[in-house]
Amino acid sequence: MLKNPFLVYVLSFSAILGIYQLGWSEVYPPLSYDLLLFFGLTFIFALLLARLVRPVVAGAGSYQPGLLTKYAGLFVIATFAIELVLAGGIPLLLVMKGASFYQMQGTGTHLHVFTLWSVYSTIRFADFLYSKRRFYLFEASLPVIFYALLVYRGPAIMTLSSWIFIFIIKNDGLKLKHIMVVAIAAVCVLYANGRLGDVRAPGDEVRAGQPSAAFRGSGIPPTFFWTYLYSTVALANLQLSVDKIQSNQGTATEFIVSELIPDTFSRRIMPYVNHRITSNQGNFITRDMLYSWEQPQVAPGMNISSIFGRSYGFFGWIGPAIMFAVLSAFIVVYLLVISRSPFRVPCLALLNTLVLFCLFNNMLVSAAIIPQLVWPLLLPPWGWWKLKPSLPRQQGVI
Repeated sequence: MLKNPFLVYVLSFSAILGIYQLGWSEVYPPLSYDLLLFFGLTFIFALLLARLVRPVVAGAGSYQPGLLTKYAGLFVIATFAIELVLAGGIPLLLVMKGASFYQMQGTGTHLHVFTLWSVYSTIRFADFLYSKRRFYLFEASLPVIFYALLVYRGPAIMTLSSWIFIFIIKNDGLKLKHIMVVAIAAVCVLYANGRLGDVRAPGDEVRAGQPSAAFRGSGIPPTFFWTYLYSTVALANLQLSVDKIQSNQGTATEFIVSELIPDTFSRRIMPYVNHRITSNQGNFITRDMLYSWEQPQVAPGMNISSIFGRSYGFFGWIGPAIMFAVLSAFIVVYLLVISRSPFRVPCLALLNTLVLFCLFNNMLVSAAIIPQLVWPLLLPPWGWWKLKPSLPRQQGVI
């Protein structure tokens, strides 16, 4: 069922809407009827599109392990070593000793963005599941461990999410015992996520999110409040935009550049679009220079806004409708492209991960995931696009 990206969209946003209703933060506004109507309509369209692409998704389960060169792991290890040298040590240990994570992040090289650790990990995990060779699992684990040591929670969780989707694709869904294992693993990962949040910014979740009496009386460890904030604050910011923004903000050009062009390029274009060129000529572009207006935030620093958040400010509900249409078109086109690829299983897992994390950001323009989708299509064996797609004639499961 969760092989299908459109169903991932429906289930993930439905889950966040449900979790939001727990009311665990004092700063969150109540959800409005127009917001719920928007999601209801997109869910209907997503279900129809899920049926449309069902044959393509059903044909994505076959996979030949071991296509990736065995030397790729050495490249990952080497780039991690360079990261440590440039950081002056292991960032996790440095932060635990009192160093500022945000200062380290601002001056970091972020080589992992360009070295495609997540792609490597996803492919190696697929190799492990389809071959049962344990060394592949060890190799797949390296980027996750490295991300943790670098205190990058987002990439680590995204990589583990792609693992789950690989498992779902191979097994054509989840059985009850699988669901129990995934649930236990998810609790452990979410707890570790909260602990890393405590290390990076001790107490910030309480000051920013203001846990309600309902949360304090639930008996849930405070560490998990980080997870609640991260999973729901984007929806809260979208609702706050609906409540507070009364007229269109920015321009159509700004919308196109900021919402539809990869951020690697848009960050360099936006100062020209908004006529905010400074003496540094764009060598260091702050967030203030990117947009002509600021999206409402439920608390300072909590600025994530899902794929729909900022688009609402430009055109009202027309903005999120455009973003849903673009996301849908991207999914359909990418599914058609990977239908012939020998890496179609990890590609589909990465696509589902992109859709899942649209909960938190406009992943269609994110440098954290878009290159990960492209690189598997450029890896050998080359010439796969000349093959005829091996799609099943019968109707598969969604």
